[in-house]
Amino acid sequence: MSFDARTTWLGYLGGGGGAAVLVGGGLYQFEVWNLAGKALPTRVYVTSKKAGLIAHAGASHAMVLVTGCSSASDMNNITSSGIDWEFDVGASAKGLKGVTKFEKYKKLFEAVETLAKAGNKYVREATNWAGHEASKRLAQATMGDLGVVQGSGPQFNILPSPIALGIGAGLFYDWQKMHVMGGKQAWSMISPKWYVTNDNGVKLHMYNVPENNGALVKLSIGVTEWGIDPYIRWKSDKGGPSIGHRDRYHINCYAYGGRLYETRDAKRPGISLGKLTPIGELETGMLTVGTSKDVARNSSIKIYPIAINFGNYPYWTASDHVKVNTGSDGKLKSASSVNDIMD
Repeated sequence: MSFDARTTWLGYLGGGGGAAVLVGGGLYQFEVWNLAGKALPTRVYVTSKKAGLIAHAGASHAMVLVTGCSSASDMNNITSSGIDWEFDVGASAKGLKGVTKFEKYKKLFEAVETLAKAGNKYVREATNWAGHEASKRLAQATMGDLGVVQGSGPQFNILPSPIALGIGAGLFYDWQKMHVMGGKQAWSMISPKWYVTNDNGVKLHMYNVPENNGALVKLSIGVTEWGIDPYIRWKSDKGGPSIGHRDRYHINCYAYGGRLYETRDAKRPGISLGKLTPIGELETGMLTVGTSKDVARNSSIKIYPIAINFGNYPYWTASDHVKVNTGSDGKLKSASSVNDIMD
C-alpha cells in the first residue's frame, strides 16, 4: 500500500500522554489523528479475543497506525489478525541496537511520542500532532522498511515501542477489532468515571465518556429514594446547562476528549447542577407522562448520573451515588463529599 496522509491515522498510548486510556485486559481506547491535518481526533476502542492486551502498557508505550480510511466511519469494525514483522519479533531492544531499520524506527517513534504528549495535554489546546512531518515519516517507515502494513484497504496495526524491553511479543493479539466510539455497545463496555465538586452549587464532572468529540450526551440525574424512573425534571436558570424541552429531564452535555462539557464549544467543563431548579419527578405510565414527588427542600438526597439512549431508556447508569444538600428552593446546594471518583 502506498502512503497517503489523507487516509492514514495515528494514535498514541502510554507514558501519561493523555491520548489513550488502557481500560482493561481485552479493551483499550485511542484518540487517532489524521495525518493530513483534520482538526479533531476520532476516538476508537479495540477489543480482542485474548486477555492481556499490551501486557507492558503500564511501563511501555505503543501507537496504533490506521491506513486506508478516508473518514472516521471507515475505521468502524476493522479487524486485525496480527503482524509479520521483517525482523525478529521476540528480540530485545538491546539486541537490535545495531540494526539500521530498528535505529531509524526508534528515533522516529521517540520524536512522534514527544509530539503526542505535548499535542494532547488539554482538550481546548490540543493540536494535531499527527500532521507533523515526523509522524508522516514514522508512518512511511512502518508501511515501507518495516513491512507492517500488508495489502490494501482499511486496516490497523499496533506499533510496539522500541523503548520496551521486548518488541512485539506481548503487544499484539492474534485477533483484534476496532470500533468507532459511541453508541450502546461502547457505553456497555466502557464505564465513565464521575465525581462532584462544590462550585456555586453542586457541579458534576464526568470523564472516560465513550463518545467522540462534539457528540451530544443526554444526561439525567436519578434520586435513589425514588425507585422506578427516578429522574429529576428541571427548569434551567440563566447561565445554567441546557435542558431537553419535551419532558425536561435530559441535561444536554457535549463530549470532548472523553469529558463532559456544558457547552458545545468545550469552554465549560463539568455540569452545573446547582444552576438548575428541580420541578418534580418524571413519572411514566402506559398513556401519560406526569410528575409526582418533589425534591426535598432544606434536606439531603442521594443522586447519581444516568446516560440516556432515547426516551427514558439508559445507555449507562452509575453504580454509586453521592449525598447532596438542597436549599429552600430545592436546588442542589452542596455535596457532603467531593472529588471522590465513582463509576
